[in-house]
Amino acid sequence: QQGALEDGLALLVEGLNELQVCSEEHDHPTKVALVHLWLGWASFLLARNAEADEFGRRGLALYEAAGDRWGIARCQYLIGNNDTALGRLRSAEQVLEACRSTATVIGDRRALALASRNLSILAGWFGDYETARSLIDESLKLSETFGDRLGMAYAMREIGKLEVIEGKGSAAVETLEASIAITDDIGAQWESAATADDLVNALAAIGDHHAAERALTTCLAAAEATSNRYYTTRSIGDLGAIALGRGDLERAEHLLADASTRWRAMGHEPYLAWTLAQLGHVVSADSSRRRQAERFYAEALQLTIRHRLAPFALDVIAGAATLDDCG
Repeated sequence: QQGALEDGLALLVEGLNELQVCSEEHDHPTKVALVHLWLGWASFLLARNAEADEFGRRGLALYEAAGDRWGIARCQYLIGNNDTALGRLRSAEQVLEACRSTATVIGDRRALALASRNLSILAGWFGDYETARSLIDESLKLSETFGDRLGMAYAMREIGKLEVIEGKGSAAVETLEASIAITDDIGAQWESAATADDLVNALAAIGDHHAAERALTTCLAAAEATSNRYYTTRSIGDLGAIALGRGDLERAEHLLADASTRWRAMGHEPYLAWTLAQLGHVVSADSSRRRQAERFYAEALQLTIRHRLAPFALDVIAGAATLDDCG
């Protein structure tokens, strides 16, 4: 939680080895499952997604064999997060709904709050903002009922993102800064850095591009220090979008091209679609590069349709329409 991910991973591996020396796996399946669950989380935060999936599914199988529904819900949540990070949004939605159902049956408020929060994120990707707001409000209320400050910070992060979409930039800045204040206070340094990436959009929405770049620099430094490919790539792409907003097209194209290469290598098609759309916006400013802009928009639109990303599709269509306006 403090961001020392490699150290945490090494300790978990050591613990698993000790546990397996002390006893056969079948004697203590839930102990072994718990270590696999946390190995999955450490791998996930390091953006080692194949390993995260393997650990999560191994933990899930052990918990299922033991009939431990608490563990089943937690592994389902991990797998859903990992699928989301890989852009497998429909798969993520299914497993997070299963997590939500499992948590509801056993009255696990934390797992229910976490699953609702991540389902809210997916609803936002799909453009269903009403459902997204309902789910995240539920997540915040659940976390408040048992004083889960980290859960509250998670929920506030997503509320801030929705406030940006609703055109409430100033309110979003306050909400996201309040989320960071909580994670700073409890020592969840990585979460503070991750929320800084979302703060960028709120700051850009109110026109404070310099503060947005400072927030992104914070997130990018933390992501690079922990070898987190996901947030490194997000930060690079967001820096490109800020450069685009400021009219620095050369810098914007360089950063967005870098981000698109990284998303393509990671196989994250939803974020690749967004990045290609931004590249289309950059290139369309030069009438001599119209064909290249069309190619960016065409691929972006194909990906948004494949993943049913309504907000991204609207952005692509609006950008492509400017090409017609230019003749």
